[in-house]
Amino acid sequence: MSIETQPFDFTKVTYFKIMVTEYFKKRWWFFGILLLLALFALFYVQDTYLAANVLSIAVLFGIAMILIFWLYANNYKRKAIFQPRYYRIDENWIETRLHDGTVNRFELKKIKKITADKHYFLLYITKDHFFYIPLSSFKTPEDVEDFKNIINKRNK
Repeated sequence: MSIETQPFDFTKVTYFKIMVTEYFKKRWWFFGILLLLALFALFYVQDTYLAANVLSIAVLFGIAMILIFWLYANNYKRKAIFQPRYYRIDENWIETRLHDGTVNRFELKKIKKITADKHYFLLYITKDHFFYIPLSSFKTPEDVEDFKNIINKRNK
């Protein structure tokens, strides 16, 4: 069984949104701790100055991270990852074919983690690097189901 996606663009905006979303999903606890510290300072210690400072740190840190991700996504050295592409997927391999003719093959068994969203799949090959496969790139709903079956087999 082999699946071929339709060509699609991986835009800077999409990349930025994924990075920010994934970062804050993993680090929600950090901001929760800062919020608890601020509430503790406000209600238990009754120090509004300390509470305001803790909240300011949380907000400024969040804004700084968003700015860093925006700069990273818009770096001119990342042009290659924004080329139009399509994938060929079978039981053992995922093959990326870029608009410039570059072809990369990667063994599915080496995928570390898979996350799914209502709009896309992320297949992580390292902690921070992933294949982005939008659901809209599949030609038919059956292709999506076949892909899920291939992924489920890989996880066993």
